[in-house]
Amino acid sequence: LDGHVLACDLGRLAGGERFAVAAGVGIDARMVALTPRWMKRRLGVLAYWLTAGRAAFGAVLTRRGRFRVRLTVDGQVEEREAVMAMVANFGAVLYDLITFGPGIRFDDGVLDAVVYSPGSLWDATVIMWRLVRKDFRSTPSVLYRSGCHIRIETFPPQPVQADGELLGIVPFEVTCEPHAALVLIPGR
Repeated sequence: LDGHVLACDLGRLAGGERFAVAAGVGIDARMVALTPRWMKRRLGVLAYWLTAGRAAFGAVLTRRGRFRVRLTVDGQVEEREAVMAMVANFGAVLYDLITFGPGIRFDDGVLDAVVYSPGSLWDATVIMWRLVRKDFRSTPSVLYRSGCHIRIETFPPQPVQADGELLGIVPFEVTCEPHAALVLIPGR
């Protein structure tokens, strides 16, 4: 009863689906696919993190989890090898334990693309350490871009997830809908 109303941006996929937190391909889509429905019901978000390790190590240690990604943000194109590419609207998960990138906000009128490209297990470990420590210095293993219109293509094609639901195969396009949702949060 003493909550606050916040206006949150939403990401809108070309098919009309919307997401609040994130959409992506690679490790996060495999994590969604590998997490059994019963585990999601019992453990909630924690269920995804239990299967994330399996998806991440499989992608980093074997070539099967890697793909070529073409990221287009407001008309600017970047290409690279990756294990995960995501479009984030909320910048952190697990009570802010892991933050995806610098300045990612749910109410700023833009979405944030992040591409993870570790070349080794050591690179992947450094990425995780930096995410936990909120250290977003530039590195060849992580690419950050912000914009209002984002398109992700992968070669070979990869499954897409948005807010924990599998939605099909790439390519996917997202536009930001500024302040499209009103959310009631607990008072402080």
